Amino acid sequence: MVQHFASGGKTIVGIVNPDLVPYALFIRNRLIDFGMVSVPWIFYFSHPMFHEKKGRITSLNSR
Repeated sequence: MVQHFASGGKTIVGIVNPDLVPYALFIRNRLIDFGMVSVPWIFYFSHPMFHEKKGRITSLNSR
């Protein structure tokens, strides 16, 4: 989503005030980089596969 908002913001700046497009491109590129890096980190911290298991799995046949 960050990439889409950054590109949309650049487009709006280009329509409203074309003189500011180089500044908008500078900011847009940094936002796109931030979005590309943040998505894997969010996935890593939120997905249960990467968390330590809390409970112990036991078999019913182990009596």
